[in-house]
Amino acid sequence: MNKILEIGCGTGRNLPHFLKTNSQVYAVDCDFDAVSTAHSFLDGKAFLFAARGEQLPFRDEIFDEVHCIDVLHWSENQEQFESLWRDAWRVIQPGGSFFVRTRCVKSKTVSTSGASTWFLPDQALLKELTAKTGAEGYKPLLINVVAEEHVEVTLILRKKV
Repeated sequence: MNKILEIGCGTGRNLPHFLKTNSQVYAVDCDFDAVSTAHSFLDGKAFLFAARGEQLPFRDEIFDEVHCIDVLHWSENQEQFESLWRDAWRVIQPGGSFFVRTRCVKSKTVSTSGASTWFLPDQALLKELTAKTGAEGYKPLLINVVAEEHVEVTLILRKKV
Protein backbone atom coordinates (compact mmCIF):
# COMPACT_ATOMS: atom_id res chain seq x y z
CA MET A 1 0.00 0.00 0.00
CA ASN A 2 1.27 3.47 -0.93
CA LYS A 3 2.21 5.78 1.95
CA ILE A 4 1.63 9.51 1.48
CA LEU A 5 2.79 12.30 3.80
CA GLU A 6 1.54 15.85 3.67
CA ILE A 7 3.72 18.39 5.46
CA GLY A 8 1.78 21.45 6.57
CA CYS A 9 -1.67 19.89 6.34
CA GLY A 10 -3.39 22.72 8.22
CA THR A 11 -7.01 21.78 8.82
CA GLY A 12 -6.79 18.94 6.30
CA ARG A 13 -8.07 20.51 3.08
CA ASN A 14 -6.02 18.15 0.84
CA LEU A 15 -6.34 14.97 2.90
CA PRO A 16 -9.68 13.72 1.49
CA HIS A 17 -8.11 13.76 -1.99
CA PHE A 18 -5.17 11.65 -0.81
CA LEU A 19 -7.53 9.23 0.94
CA LYS A 20 -9.34 8.58 -2.36
CA THR A 21 -6.14 6.95 -3.66
CA ASN A 22 -6.52 4.07 -1.16
CA SER A 23 -3.14 4.97 0.33
CA GLN A 24 -2.09 5.19 3.95
CA VAL A 25 -2.19 8.92 4.57
CA TYR A 26 -0.05 10.70 7.15
CA ALA A 27 0.00 14.43 7.81
CA VAL A 28 1.82 16.89 10.02
CA ASP A 29 1.33 20.52 10.92
CA CYS A 30 2.98 22.64 13.60
CA ASP A 31 -0.42 24.09 14.59
CA PHE A 32 -2.00 21.75 17.15
CA ASP A 33 -5.45 23.33 16.75
CA ALA A 34 -5.38 22.86 12.97
CA VAL A 35 -4.41 19.19 13.40
CA SER A 36 -7.27 18.75 15.90
CA THR A 37 -9.71 20.24 13.40
CA ALA A 38 -8.47 17.90 10.66
CA HIS A 39 -8.71 14.93 13.01
CA SER A 40 -12.32 15.75 13.90
CA PHE A 41 -13.62 15.43 10.34
CA LEU A 42 -11.37 12.62 9.09
CA ASP A 43 -12.73 10.09 11.59
CA GLY A 44 -9.42 8.27 12.05
CA LYS A 45 -8.87 7.63 8.33
CA ALA A 46 -5.47 9.38 8.34
CA PHE A 47 -2.57 9.48 10.79
CA LEU A 48 -2.19 13.07 11.99
CA PHE A 49 0.63 14.58 14.03
CA ALA A 50 1.33 18.00 15.51
CA ALA A 51 4.98 18.33 14.48
CA ARG A 52 7.36 20.69 12.73
CA GLY A 53 8.22 19.93 9.12
CA GLU A 54 11.93 20.22 9.80
CA GLN A 55 11.68 17.67 12.66
CA LEU A 56 9.48 14.95 11.21
CA PRO A 57 8.64 12.13 13.67
CA PHE A 58 9.26 9.35 11.12
CA ARG A 59 12.12 7.03 10.30
CA ASP A 60 14.10 7.42 7.10
CA GLU A 61 12.78 6.44 3.67
CA ILE A 62 9.26 5.25 4.50
CA PHE A 63 6.99 7.35 2.25
CA ASP A 64 6.21 6.85 -1.44
CA GLU A 65 5.10 10.47 -1.76
CA VAL A 66 5.69 13.62 0.27
CA HIS A 67 3.59 16.69 -0.47
CA CYS A 68 4.70 20.14 0.66
CA ILE A 69 2.11 22.50 -0.77
CA ASP A 70 2.36 26.21 0.08
CA VAL A 71 4.47 25.50 3.17
CA LEU A 72 8.16 26.12 2.46
CA HIS A 73 7.79 29.86 1.91
CA TRP A 74 6.44 30.22 5.47
CA SER A 75 9.97 29.51 6.70
CA GLU A 76 11.48 32.32 8.71
CA ASN A 77 14.86 32.14 6.98
CA GLN A 78 16.95 30.14 4.53
CA GLU A 79 18.25 27.80 7.25
CA GLN A 80 14.71 26.74 8.22
CA PHE A 81 13.69 26.44 4.55
CA GLU A 82 16.62 24.12 3.80
CA SER A 83 16.08 22.12 7.00
CA LEU A 84 12.45 21.48 6.10
CA TRP A 85 13.47 20.47 2.55
CA ARG A 86 16.16 18.06 3.85
CA ASP A 87 13.86 16.41 6.38
CA ALA A 88 11.11 15.97 3.81
CA TRP A 89 13.66 14.36 1.50
CA ARG A 90 14.93 12.12 4.31
CA VAL A 91 11.57 10.34 4.71
CA ILE A 92 11.05 9.66 0.97
CA GLN A 93 11.97 6.15 -0.07
CA PRO A 94 14.09 5.53 -3.20
CA GLY A 95 11.87 5.85 -6.25
CA GLY A 96 9.45 8.05 -4.28
CA SER A 97 8.25 11.52 -5.21
CA PHE A 98 8.43 14.98 -3.63
CA PHE A 99 5.63 17.34 -4.66
CA VAL A 100 6.47 20.96 -3.90
CA ARG A 101 4.61 24.21 -4.47
CA THR A 102 6.23 27.33 -3.10
CA ARG A 103 6.53 31.00 -3.83
CA CYS A 104 9.88 32.31 -4.99
CA VAL A 105 11.52 35.44 -6.32
CA LYS A 106 14.30 36.46 -8.66
CA SER A 107 16.68 36.93 -5.73
CA LYS A 108 16.54 35.55 -2.17
CA THR A 109 14.64 37.71 0.23
CA VAL A 110 12.60 37.76 3.36
CA SER A 111 9.24 39.41 2.84
CA THR A 112 6.82 40.52 5.51
CA SER A 113 3.12 40.18 4.81
CA GLY A 114 1.12 41.61 7.67
CA ALA A 115 2.12 39.71 10.82
CA SER A 116 3.79 36.92 8.83
CA THR A 117 7.37 36.64 7.64
CA TRP A 118 8.14 34.58 4.56
CA PHE A 119 11.44 33.36 3.20
CA LEU A 120 11.09 33.51 -0.55
CA PRO A 121 13.87 31.56 -2.28
CA ASP A 122 15.07 32.14 -5.80
CA GLN A 123 14.96 29.39 -8.42
CA ALA A 124 18.74 28.99 -8.11
CA LEU A 125 18.29 27.82 -4.49
CA LEU A 126 15.60 25.32 -5.57
CA LYS A 127 17.99 23.95 -8.21
CA GLU A 128 20.82 23.80 -5.66
CA LEU A 129 18.71 21.87 -3.13
CA THR A 130 17.56 19.51 -5.86
CA ALA A 131 21.18 18.83 -6.82
CA LYS A 132 22.30 18.35 -3.18
CA THR A 133 19.63 15.72 -2.60
CA GLY A 134 20.39 13.94 -5.85
CA ALA A 135 16.81 14.31 -7.05
CA GLU A 136 15.80 13.56 -10.58
CA GLY A 137 13.55 15.79 -12.59
CA TYR A 138 14.18 19.40 -11.62
CA LYS A 139 12.00 21.25 -14.02
CA PRO A 140 9.31 23.59 -12.83
CA LEU A 141 6.02 22.14 -14.02
CA LEU A 142 4.11 25.31 -13.49
CA ILE A 143 5.10 28.86 -12.77
CA ASN A 144 2.26 31.20 -11.81
CA VAL A 145 2.87 34.92 -11.47
CA VAL A 146 1.33 35.77 -8.10
CA ALA A 147 2.49 39.36 -7.89
CA GLU A 148 4.99 41.47 -9.75
CA GLU A 149 7.75 40.58 -7.29
CA HIS A 150 7.18 36.83 -6.88
CA VAL A 151 5.92 33.68 -8.57
CA GLU A 152 4.58 30.33 -7.42
CA VAL A 153 6.59 27.31 -8.59
CA THR A 154 5.33 23.71 -8.68
CA LEU A 155 7.90 20.89 -8.79
CA ILE A 156 7.73 17.11 -8.79
CA LEU A 157 11.04 15.49 -7.90
CA ARG A 158 11.91 11.81 -7.81
CA LYS A 159 14.35 10.19 -5.41
CA LYS A 160 16.84 8.03 -7.28
CA VAL A 161 16.62 4.30 -6.71
